[in-house]
Amino acid sequence: MTEKTYTRTLGENARKRHSHKTEKGKVVDFVVQMEVRVEGQWKSVIRYDCSHNFAHVDRKGAFHEYL
Repeated sequence: MTEKTYTRTLGENARKRHSHKTEKGKVVDFVVQMEVRVEGQWKSVIRYDCSHNFAHVDRKGAFHEYL
């Protein structure tokens, strides 16, 4: 299984992180997440993944009310 991770800066205190695993050329797992830096630490705001065997979204922390 091959895993790749990418991080893209969206601003001074925001970034998007994406990772996926492939097997025989097919994506078998993924995570796409937006993070913000709060008091010097990166915090997940929203995350799309398939950790429960299906694609879904998790909104995290106090930030989700703005999404």
